[in-house]
Amino acid sequence: MAAQDPNKPKRRDHNVWNLPPRKVSRRLLRHDNSWDEFRKVIPLVPLHPRSNLDATPPKVAVLMCTMQGQRFLAEQLNSIATQTHPSWEIWASDDGSDDHTHSILEYYQEHWGEDRLSIHAGPAEGSTANFLSLTCRADIDTEFFAYADQDDIWE
Repeated sequence: MAAQDPNKPKRRDHNVWNLPPRKVSRRLLRHDNSWDEFRKVIPLVPLHPRSNLDATPPKVAVLMCTMQGQRFLAEQLNSIATQTHPSWEIWASDDGSDDHTHSILEYYQEHWGEDRLSIHAGPAEGSTANFLSLTCRADIDTEFFAYADQDDIWE
């Protein structure tokens, strides 16, 4: 086993399910064949209610591109939901996944609502074109963009 680079920052696992992320991912991967079985193990994190502060916080559009992302997607979506900034929405663009990626996105959209998670078909030309297609959408009304890959776990 190779020695770990002491200059490389250690990844802090965002433990929202009381399981290390790798165990959650392995647990999700065991249910490849059936969406019904897969859905039973997705640990959906409830959303924080939007705050009614006097000052309206700036709106953030999280642009997320996916492709074969079932392994970490639920974990990524939950990590976004646990952020403290209350005014966000996710714009997801799937580039043609044939795993459960689209089903996971639909599952979260069903629970969170279309105002929190908007799902779109990607251009099927790679991640750069996929992010560009989201960035150029005229219907995204936001003050800031945050870019997220399907396997980023936010702290």
